[in-house]
Amino acid sequence: DDRGQLLSSAAEEIEVDMEVVGITAIEDKLQDFVPETIQKLRQAGIKFWVLTGDKLETARNIGYSSRVIPTQACVVDLDLDLSLPADRILSSIGHSLEDALARFEPYDSTMRVLMITGAFLG
Repeated sequence: DDRGQLLSSAAEEIEVDMEVVGITAIEDKLQDFVPETIQKLRQAGIKFWVLTGDKLETARNIGYSSRVIPTQACVVDLDLDLSLPADRILSSIGHSLEDALARFEPYDSTMRVLMITGAFLG
């Protein structure tokens, strides 16, 4: 499966020297001190992965308000137009991944945010 292989290759390039140290959930209504706590955890070198069922824009807004996404970060959206013909889907995925890597190049790894839609993963 070419798509699966492309996703695996991208994951191998992006997920380098990572270690999961904890998992948490963030609701739409933030509790007191969530942004400040996340900022302190980030300053301690902890990196974040967030998985949500929210729409992309909602997820982005929560990310900024909670400070999971730093205001100066490079944010790249990976989405897929499902109306594309099947023969163009793989090339679209490849171009999206190449674009993401190119846009991330000048940024420190702590300032890279990748937002992936269900369509892109599906």
